[in-house]
Amino acid sequence: MACPGGRLNVGTVMSDMQSPPELIRNELLDSDGKYRLLTENTSDVVWLLNMNDFSFEYISPAIERLRGLTVDEAMQETLQDSMTPESLARVQRRVAEAMEYLKTHRDEPFNVIEEVQQPCKDGSLIWVEVSTRYTRTPDGTLYIIGVSRNIQDRKTAEEKLNAALAGMEELNDELTQANEELSIVNRKLEKTNAEFARVNASLEEANAAAERYTEELTTTNEELADINVELEQANAEKNRFFSIISHDLRSPIATMVGFAELLGSMPAVKQEPDVAEYTRHILDTGRNAMDLLENMVTWARASSGRLTPSFEQADLAETLRDVVDFHSPIAARKQIELHLDATEKVVVSGDPSMLRTLFGNLISNAIKFSHVGGRVDLTLGHEHGMAWVEVADNGMGMPAAIVNDLFRIDKKTGREGTLKEPSSGLGLLVCKEFCELHNGKIQVESEPGKGSIFTVRLPQYRA
Repeated sequence: MACPGGRLNVGTVMSDMQSPPELIRNELLDSDGKYRLLTENTSDVVWLLNMNDFSFEYISPAIERLRGLTVDEAMQETLQDSMTPESLARVQRRVAEAMEYLKTHRDEPFNVIEEVQQPCKDGSLIWVEVSTRYTRTPDGTLYIIGVSRNIQDRKTAEEKLNAALAGMEELNDELTQANEELSIVNRKLEKTNAEFARVNASLEEANAAAERYTEELTTTNEELADINVELEQANAEKNRFFSIISHDLRSPIATMVGFAELLGSMPAVKQEPDVAEYTRHILDTGRNAMDLLENMVTWARASSGRLTPSFEQADLAETLRDVVDFHSPIAARKQIELHLDATEKVVVSGDPSMLRTLFGNLISNAIKFSHVGGRVDLTLGHEHGMAWVEVADNGMGMPAAIVNDLFRIDKKTGREGTLKEPSSGLGLLVCKEFCELHNGKIQVESEPGKGSIFTVRLPQYRA
């Protein structure tokens, strides 16, 4: 059935439990019984629950390895104490099913396997697989005989896999959109090539350059198609996923952006409103894709522990002034007023580059989701050894459903800004990772139509 100190073979145990239930119960309660001796030498927890009063009659010592509780402490627990409310609700439904089944199958057992979350003595939660058999003794008493096994590692692996797949799907969507827009531009350029041939002699050189750029854009489109193939293969090569993003995508997209900028500056293109508009779409899409890649790679490096801050004394007031100066031209394009209240010097121990990225992302988001003519306020302060920076806007705000999922990689929270600016939501994930690398926290308050307030708290520098 099992080796001493090893795992219990659940299938064999359930097979043995075909024995009369009163015999199994007596064996578990008897300190010399064969089941008692077996369960006390296995890493899985075996237990016996009397359904008449919902009390445990036996719990094996492995409960201490599983949840950190002594047998006596576990025996005193109620079902409500022993699992999370969500798990309890599922178990209660299972119990109701079992009771209904046993009404018409009184002498037959009812077997169930369920996954539940249980609290440990140290306050943490673990996932546990529980195999149970509902059975009656001759006197009519209903018992549940169960075997509990720790499956936390398996659940953690599943969560990481789901998060990685979500990131891949989002990137695939961005690349698909870029391919579609490039295809539209290519078709339009093919129709206008004949018109370029009739432009006067002074534009012949520009026309030749446009044809070269068109060929290079076609090559870039083919490279993006190859990258799509690589991304499909990345599902089987997840360990190399972020290195592929970092090395194989950054260069062609940067090339696309550069070509789009050159193409947009050409007089011949400016004279064709449709071509100019599609060129702007290419440029915006390329820049957004580059921002997405940078955020994803940065987030991946930070969340995997491969990005280590270079700590030094950092004056947050100076950092915020630099970031505000950088974003002022962007805010000006939407006639948004950027206001900084940072008159006092507040020093933290941090990585200046990471801090600029952190607050730059927050200001960029505030501008993106503010209306034309709006206002973004940055306030710096400190209390109780903690520095805090508040970034507040009076823009479109967010419903509670988006706020609750804002810092989760497995949830898609990106949405368009007030002028249809695209957003993936990865920038806020980078903010969260950078805050945590600095032993800080980030919080958000928001209400639709009234704007949002992001607050970052970081430990102050101590000499």
